[in-house]
Amino acid sequence: MQRLRLLTFVLGAWVLIGTTHAQNIPNSQEQLRRRLPAVLRCSTSWPQARGYETLLYDTRSENLLMLGGGAGGGWVSTLPGYGGVWSFSPGSNRWNLLYGSIPLASTDMFSYDKRSARVIAWVSFAADPNSTWILGPIKPISETWAFDPATGEWENRNPAQSPPAGLLGGGAQMVYDDRSGKTIMFGGLSLPLYEQYFESCDPQGNCDDSLLSQIETNHTWVYDYVANTWTDVSPPALSPPSRNSHALVYDTAADRVILFGGGDAFVDYNDTWAYNYKKNTWTQLSPATQPLSRSYGYLAYDSEHDRIVLFGGVDYTETQIYGDTWVFNYWDQTWTQLNPKVSPSPRGWFGMGYSPKANRIVIFGGGTDRDHFTDETWTYRLAPNKWDQVLKP
Repeated sequence: MQRLRLLTFVLGAWVLIGTTHAQNIPNSQEQLRRRLPAVLRCSTSWPQARGYETLLYDTRSENLLMLGGGAGGGWVSTLPGYGGVWSFSPGSNRWNLLYGSIPLASTDMFSYDKRSARVIAWVSFAADPNSTWILGPIKPISETWAFDPATGEWENRNPAQSPPAGLLGGGAQMVYDDRSGKTIMFGGLSLPLYEQYFESCDPQGNCDDSLLSQIETNHTWVYDYVANTWTDVSPPALSPPSRNSHALVYDTAADRVILFGGGDAFVDYNDTWAYNYKKNTWTQLSPATQPLSRSYGYLAYDSEHDRIVLFGGVDYTETQIYGDTWVFNYWDQTWTQLNPKVSPSPRGWFGMGYSPKANRIVIFGGGTDRDHFTDETWTYRLAPNKWDQVLKP
């Protein structure tokens, strides 16, 4: 069941490796070579296979940044590099390792703040070798970091108020709202409540299932970089049901955050919602046709065509892996399945982003299960409905 699958992620995730101070990591290839262990020295021009990573468009460099990610559920957390910062140019189809490590966990909790030209990272747990948790040697935390891609500097922002500690990254999702200049975060699951659930289990495996309905959240949080504040703005009237592992994207023309899918401890969803920051309202949309229910599929907004593209994901049992491509039109609230002649293989847990300069959607990594990720890079153009695989140099 999904609740058991999430435990695999927690035990295999790359936990925090030192967030006591900001760090500036040199950018020269020789300095990077000295920093990386031999197992990772094989390439600084192509990322290692991974899942759970995030792709963000950097408006200054006009490249896509890739942060975070892990090599699978059984991955040892001591390897740097997987959590480094990579840059991809869709124009030249080239990857470049900018910084060989980052001081954060391999979560999906990253957004790009265009006004400050900073990557915003929210961190939900840290390493704790003295932990007695069933979930592993971790402790729940709540930290907000800002990363400057131009200098490699990380800053622990220490806002006075933050989302609750342990709101698992990868379960919660966040995205930058261009018009308001704020980062919007929705959903997620609580690691402390998850731990409480497993502590309730007897030797026969009977657990207190009444706790499961409380583990996911449907809170909406907003982060203001300038004011350095998190605010719980959860609308009192209506919000999407509690969930994790959903897809979230900002539609610039509509000035709406669009949510699709995700799931809770019992079921996956295929509902579509729109969030209006100015009015602080969630609205459930009613397309006549919708993609099948799924988690770990992702959305990208194509600003050239004013459309949202969905690719991939997995069903509740993780036995049905999707490789379908859909497009969503906010204005007439329609989902349309596209049928490109060539597509990436079915997968979940990948990274997905859009380059307005190249008018390309880019995906990297992911796989058919949590322990077998790929290092493939694909780009997609909506107008010709065409996927192209980028070959290694």
